[in-house]
Amino acid sequence: MVYNEQMVAERIAEMRRQKCLSQEELAARMHISVTTLWRFESGRQQIMLERAVKMANILGCTVNDMVRDFLEYPVSNNTDRFTALLQTCDDAEQDFLYEAMGALLNVYRNNCK
Repeated sequence: MVYNEQMVAERIAEMRRQKCLSQEELAARMHISVTTLWRFESGRQQIMLERAVKMANILGCTVNDMVRDFLEYPVSNNTDRFTALLQTCDDAEQDFLYEAMGALLNVYRNNCK
């Protein structure tokens, strides 16, 4: 297991309460039963990625926000910053950045040897 399911479940419930949503309200917005949401929040059922993304959108956060502190190998702030930067770019700009970063990384690695 890569993350602590119970702690993630508790985080989800906490984030829902912070948004002042009842289980009934969040379940209705996600188009799931209250029982299913209760299972997610109690750690009795794993939340699949598609539902986690939907939940994050409703809660105004990212899936990363829901699991970040509980990952065995946490995502760094630099990853968050890079992701935020990429979200401001169109496809051509993203392609350019990927190619430029790849080239820079190769130069860096060659100089460090």
